[in-house]
Amino acid sequence: MLIAVLFCYACGSPRKMKGKANVRYETMSETISTAYASMEEMDNHYLGSSLEDSAKVSVPDYSYPYRNGSGLADDMQLGSYVIDISHHNGIINWPLLLQDSVPKRIGCVIMKATDGERSDPTFASNYKTVSGLGIKCGAYHYYVQKGNPVMQAVNFLNVAGLKPGDLCPILDIERNCKEKDSTCPDLKIAKEDLINNLHTFIYIVEDSLKCKVIIYSGLDFYNHYLKEAFKDNPFWIARYNKKGVPCFALGDPQPGVTSCQGGDIKMGWQFTKYGKIKGIDKYTDFNIFCNNCLKQYTLR
Repeated sequence: MLIAVLFCYACGSPRKMKGKANVRYETMSETISTAYASMEEMDNHYLGSSLEDSAKVSVPDYSYPYRNGSGLADDMQLGSYVIDISHHNGIINWPLLLQDSVPKRIGCVIMKATDGERSDPTFASNYKTVSGLGIKCGAYHYYVQKGNPVMQAVNFLNVAGLKPGDLCPILDIERNCKEKDSTCPDLKIAKEDLINNLHTFIYIVEDSLKCKVIIYSGLDFYNHYLKEAFKDNPFWIARYNKKGVPCFALGDPQPGVTSCQGGDIKMGWQFTKYGKIKGIDKYTDFNIFCNNCLKQYTLR
């Protein structure tokens, strides 16, 4: 299906499309300021802060002590834009996507491979297309808290089929409820049981692929449940405001300069779930990753 869609786009330029579709592709800007403007009220309600266009919010605007103690400059040579996708994003026009910049070309695409003991129906086709275009690929597993960690690990390994050059495997573990609801608990099982199960999942995957598992989560969930339990793993953290993620830097901090040592590695920051980019009709998660980490946490 995806190949057929791409073939149609290759045969007929989006400029020839009529009606609203033509307007959508013709007026999509190189940044996402319009999308953020339309979502600002919702952002304030759910996230407690407004979001700016990608060119501004993608680079941390806070001072981070790195190297000789100076603040991190706005140096995009040290970071790459990354999008993460799943079947929720629908059919993707990859050639059109590659024409966009936000404001820099996408350096890596992370795709949902599995969810518990299920697989994402778009993973195989997306992975084949993205890898064929020469873009760095990543795959993540959405962890089901009450699920069997062994079965989930085996499912991920079978479906993802990661190869040398791909990003190390990613474990997505989040709170039980999407929105902030005091009546809904973060965990479906005891914290100790969840941590033990996550360690089991990580051990199986790392033993198979010989590569550190990258853990994705929201900042609050990380602070409350993961920070002290997984100091040997790099983290990719979601925080939807321009303050950024503590201990995240695009540069390569030297030991002893920052208080974020001892395995507290933040390699990526998901800064919005309302990103807009050519080739994807729906909102897309936008991230920025440290280039050094993208190289370090790569399958060999």
